[in-house]
Amino acid sequence: MKKVAVAVQEGVEPFGLGAMCEVWAEPEHPEEGTPAFDFSVVTPRPGRLGGPSGYDIHVDRGLADAEDADLLILSPKRDYLDPSPEVAALAARVHERGGHVFAHCTAVFQLGEAGLLDGRR
Repeated sequence: MKKVAVAVQEGVEPFGLGAMCEVWAEPEHPEEGTPAFDFSVVTPRPGRLGGPSGYDIHVDRGLADAEDADLLILSPKRDYLDPSPEVAALAARVHERGGHVFAHCTAVFQLGEAGLLDGRR
């Protein structure tokens, strides 16, 4: 596994995104033998994303940068019952080509939107 991408949306939960960045964006530590990953944060519409905790974030990369990810992580957002169809479609495509898809916390609703929980795929 080399390329890891986290998909975020408007209302991204800072803890969920931060936890994924702490795990997967960590630089290589040769003395410890830990791997480094080609890590990115992506979103359907790059630019400023409103956050629910009093600050916003800026994401430069679009979803196309995650099409070839070995692992796609879906980050939770505040309004989790309103999943992004673009992110769900990306998750389905990554899964269909044999990539791994992981949903952190309430981002599991994105897996359902993508049809990855009910056996349709």
